[in-house]
Amino acid sequence: MLLNFDGVMIPNFFIKHCKDAILSLNSITTQRLDSNKDCLLFLSKEVSKKIQEKQESIMI
Repeated sequence: MLLNFDGVMIPNFFIKHCKDAILSLNSITTQRLDSNKDCLLFLSKEVSKKIQEKQESIMI
């Protein structure tokens, strides 16, 4: 099952582990991620950036 979050499809199992991810992400980013929503938003932005980079590299 996938959840469409901010235009990014995220598997449900991933969301269940999001609270653990918040602790990990807080250690590698200066942004404070206090909730599942913050965590998903951060991840969706990162995923979007990676997808865009891939698309740009294919176009070149």
